[in-house]
Amino acid sequence: MISPRIIVVEDDEALRQTICKFLVKTGMDVRGCNDAESLHAAFAEQPADLVVLDVNLPGENGFAAAAKLRAVSAAGIILLTARSDVDDRVLGLTSGADAYLTKPLHLRELHAAITNLLWRMTADGSPRPVEPEALPWVLNRRGWYLVSPTGRRIELTASEFRFLSLLAACPGQPLARDAILSGQGKSADINDGRSIDILLSRLRRKVSEETGLPLPIKTVRASGYAFAAAVIVRE
Repeated sequence: MISPRIIVVEDDEALRQTICKFLVKTGMDVRGCNDAESLHAAFAEQPADLVVLDVNLPGENGFAAAAKLRAVSAAGIILLTARSDVDDRVLGLTSGADAYLTKPLHLRELHAAITNLLWRMTADGSPRPVEPEALPWVLNRRGWYLVSPTGRRIELTASEFRFLSLLAACPGQPLARDAILSGQGKSADINDGRSIDILLSRLRRKVSEETGLPLPIKTVRASGYAFAAAVIVRE
């Protein structure tokens, strides 16, 4: 699997590091830059699939940097700014940006914008989509449904929803059977333990039939189960 290549341009070092660390955890190949000059140098050395670009940069601002980048590349561009005026938004989009997010920044919103844009385009403008494995699953708490990386929605039963909610709360980390049973209001006996296996088997089949993708739940021997993919939990 090829990880999406992202460049984050933000002069606030703490925010830049926060964004980069978050995106790395979702499986992306991320580089950070603190100004437009370093962006152009980094992009010339190795083009990226997408650039997250702050508007208020020292020296060349984000609008100018976006326009310069767009003149030489079809890479995705997402502008970040504290400015919310319509004129600024229009200027950002006419500079060549594909999306415009305002601060304070919500990391999950940024991640959704990145993955949606990557799904529609690539750095060279060809129509191939990003591999589904590079995109997150989304668990919606309010609607009790799961959305696959390809955008297919899977309606969940109460038991399926509770099971996935427990695993999605700590993706990549094994959750013991006893903890899962307790979270579902069941006792840790043999029969209830088997009910998890039955539930997971049915859920795997449902997801496969409705999306064509395997459900990324990994069985960890002697430990329990883990959600083995990027996942976003939405309220």
